[in-house]
Amino acid sequence: MADIKVKNLTFAYDGQLTPLFKKVNLNIGLDWKLGLLGRNGQGKTTFLKLLLSELVPNGGQIERQTTFQYFPLKIDHPSYPTIMAIQDNYPIEEWELKKELSKMCSNSDELIWRPYAELSGGEQTKVQLATLFKNDDVFPLVDEPTNHLDGKSRKQIADYLKHKKQGFIVVSHDVAFLNQIIDHVLSIERNTILQFHGNFDTYKVEKENQDQNYLEENQKLKNEITRLRETAREKKNWAVQREKDNYGNPHVKGSGGTGHSGFTSARAKRSMKRSKAIQKRIDQEIKQKQALFNNIIETSPLTINYIPSRKDEVLSFKDFQLGYDFPLFDPVTFTLKRNEQLIVTGQNGIGKSTLFKFILNLVQMNSTGDFHVNSHAKISYLSQSVKLNGTIMQLADQNGLNFNEILNLLRKLGMPREVFNLPIEQMSKGQQKKVALAKSLVEPANLYLWDEPLNYLDIENQQQILTMIKEKSPTMLIVEHDQKFINSFDPQFVKCLKR
Repeated sequence: MADIKVKNLTFAYDGQLTPLFKKVNLNIGLDWKLGLLGRNGQGKTTFLKLLLSELVPNGGQIERQTTFQYFPLKIDHPSYPTIMAIQDNYPIEEWELKKELSKMCSNSDELIWRPYAELSGGEQTKVQLATLFKNDDVFPLVDEPTNHLDGKSRKQIADYLKHKKQGFIVVSHDVAFLNQIIDHVLSIERNTILQFHGNFDTYKVEKENQDQNYLEENQKLKNEITRLRETAREKKNWAVQREKDNYGNPHVKGSGGTGHSGFTSARAKRSMKRSKAIQKRIDQEIKQKQALFNNIIETSPLTINYIPSRKDEVLSFKDFQLGYDFPLFDPVTFTLKRNEQLIVTGQNGIGKSTLFKFILNLVQMNSTGDFHVNSHAKISYLSQSVKLNGTIMQLADQNGLNFNEILNLLRKLGMPREVFNLPIEQMSKGQQKKVALAKSLVEPANLYLWDEPLNYLDIENQQQILTMIKEKSPTMLIVEHDQKFINSFDPQFVKCLKR
């Protein structure tokens, strides 16, 4: 017997014509480790808020035999020592936090007394997860725990979560991470939620088989509809012609009827009635099947306004170091040539984003060694943190970009038209990231600096990006921690910063 029951759940925001969820039914066990999947804006965070009772359903109900707790936690005083910042809102003893935290890192004693604001993103995530999971009586709802985390931190958190006995729901777009920790999938698919048993790879195979069956059924339906329409047309034409034969055509002079035949007239009426019945059957079949095909995700290839540089060498570093009082990383040497892509990896805080800002002349720092970037290169920069304001049209005007090109790319990225006129700052994080990505793709450039481009993006969008890079071969320097993405490139084009 399931401990969390969702019964006929229906929900739409005020003014929303199509509900996010319509009569959703789910049975969830408290020991299940679930991955919550869905495209940006389809309702992942909304579903979590419904579970938390922060939103009220328009219909149906959620029966729960547990207490839900949400990640990320609320931290009101980040300047406090970490243990005190946590204890502000969450009942946890010092020894409890140290014990749970020690399962993810070796410096828990020292870490909890450092100001929370001075912890790295990975350290903050570990502290919050330790707080969340120290109590076996709660059912954690973990929203995007891997964003901005390096590979080492992702592995530590995955190892921690997969050994927990209690269940949880996690939202993540990191396939490798999900495969390690989940045993069930909840997939949000256009106003419903489908449930699958297994990890992401198992879900993917089952979903692809399901979609293929739908497509085959769709083709059969199209063939049947074509046949039915042809039959209806023939019956209607025959009936109309019989009526003309009986009564003549009033618009044509001298076309008198051949005389009323009760048998022929009755037969014509039956044929007309049958043609209408066939049309009604067609409409019913289309309506019944349409919901199935709405769940098939179709993606279109992305475009990019890439302009290959005239010079073969676009960017180079030789024995290069960067820092303030001390170097952030060991000397690094590499060259980026036209049409090449180089992936930059390394632990959090080692200076990957700072290196990008140095290339763009956004920071003034001490450096040693040689650095060269083509002085004529047009650079497009995608920051890991999206800080855009105003509407998409205003963004296009301010940057001299083609508004329609941006909209076309956003549609290809699966963004619904109804959010196009919203201020960007009011969009979901995933939608904001798509706007920033579309802006970069539309900008004419010789070199692209992309800092963690996959954060907050759908798995389908991640594949679109990878396909575009492989097909168009733009010159790119990319910071990324997603292991599946990194593994798609030749190891000689992956550079790890170390110290």
